[in-house]
Amino acid sequence: MHDPTAAQGATPLTAGPASRPPSATGWCAARAGVAGNPSDAIGGAAVAVPVPMLSATVELHDADRLVLRPLHDDGWSSVDELVAHTDRYGHEGAGRLVSAAIVSLVRWCRERSVDIDPAPFEVRWSTAAPRSVGLGGSSAIVIATLRSLCRRWRLDVDAPQLAAVALHAEVGELGVAAGWMDRAVQALDAPTFVDTRGDGEVPEMRVLRADPQLELLVAWDPAGAAPSGRLHAGLRERSAAREPTVLAAVGRLVDAALVAADALERGDRDELARAVDQTCDARDRLGALDAATRRMVGVASAASAAATSAGSGGAVLVVPPVDATQHVEQRLRAAGAGVVRLQPGRGRSAP
Repeated sequence: MHDPTAAQGATPLTAGPASRPPSATGWCAARAGVAGNPSDAIGGAAVAVPVPMLSATVELHDADRLVLRPLHDDGWSSVDELVAHTDRYGHEGAGRLVSAAIVSLVRWCRERSVDIDPAPFEVRWSTAAPRSVGLGGSSAIVIATLRSLCRRWRLDVDAPQLAAVALHAEVGELGVAAGWMDRAVQALDAPTFVDTRGDGEVPEMRVLRADPQLELLVAWDPAGAAPSGRLHAGLRERSAAREPTVLAAVGRLVDAALVAADALERGDRDELARAVDQTCDARDRLGALDAATRRMVGVASAASAAATSAGSGGAVLVVPPVDATQHVEQRLRAAGAGVVRLQPGRGRSAP
């Protein structure tokens, strides 16, 4: 595992079975891209916020063997349902995310000669994040797993390192095309500006002090699910080929991210709405706006709100007009969307 944070190291707080807690829990919020995404995956910049109402929880308990087990798993009612599920989501599941997170953190520790307790444990997980709609549900499971492991093994790992290990779990272990935005905002658990334009292997991650009065909406189409790796893989290929359309779009997306970061901190709803609209337009020009997302953006726009893709797969981040949050939310729900309200300036979300 090539680790960009190898020089920084991890700090073992204590070691050995005597100090190991019999159980440990990790938690991570979903996230919503605000502006600039998905340019963070191709040398750009993005702004995102945590969505604490939609979160993943991972529990570790002492056991005789290492076992991975979801807290709730009803299986499928038939072979046809399994096939339909695979057509929609692909051959993806939380179990592989959990195992990739465990392996990545072990490799990361071994590269630093940090000892961990190899005793087995049972992993149980659950998530309230809707699956594959573009709200960072997969990375939330990975980071929740890493946090629970850090508590079990008494490791002090800072946010940039945690984001790097989480990214490696999905990109290095699983071969998923992914960017830094999700892991940065979820590791920091705060509104974050992520800038991947520099030469360093770990990008700039700047926490934004969002205005506490600013209220946003996150909405998703339950039928619009699609794994985000499919989108990112295509964009990476086009970016590597120096496609002019992609290069121009990245420039516009970076500009939108910079404006959004400033607007979030100043509480400037109009400027934030413009940055969100610019992001949506640039994504559309890239061909990175799927039908489900386009429909949700249309519903928000008809209610005079600005909206863009929160990630990929049918979720949107919405900036409602002043005093119109409830009206916009009602319109979105009437269109069949799941909706949560969000005030990103009201403090960090982790317990």
